[in-house]
Amino acid sequence: MEQARFDFVFTELVELPNSNILTSQNWLCILHANKIPPHIGVSCNGLYFSLKAKGKDLNVSVNKVLKLLNDKKITSYFLRLNVDWKVEEINKIYQLFDKATGQKTSCLSPIKLLPEMNEEAQQLVDLLNFLKENQLYDLVYGINLQEGVQGILHYTPSAIEKRISLLHASRR
Repeated sequence: MEQARFDFVFTELVELPNSNILTSQNWLCILHANKIPPHIGVSCNGLYFSLKAKGKDLNVSVNKVLKLLNDKKITSYFLRLNVDWKVEEINKIYQLFDKATGQKTSCLSPIKLLPEMNEEAQQLVDLLNFLKENQLYDLVYGINLQEGVQGILHYTPSAIEKRISLLHASRR
């Protein structure tokens, strides 16, 4: 019954052994993994990218992001992706967006345009199922893990709209 709370469950989620692991290769970063909805970004060779309600993060050191996540005790997951992205192509795609405005333009929007991703994904769970089915990730690390939280909690598309609207309202 407990698993029904989750739209997606990670069967082999382990604590991130050290931050240097994230400074190479490509990663899907799921921040606030215990929240509805979580926030997602990507990391390529130690640089982090994300589309947010207030703008975007481009070429941010993943070590800076990890420090913030650890300082604030934010539960987050990192999936090592079996894709061959380059920083330049990620920057080019993120330049197409200004900020997250709702479900039509959310933190998922630029990610699904990256090579080998699923353009049809409507929510994170869709992308995760696609990645799993196509064997596009092989490791899942976490930080600030919580007892009983091992996946992505169930949420609806309206939860994305509500969260982004709330973030826009709090910035005025």
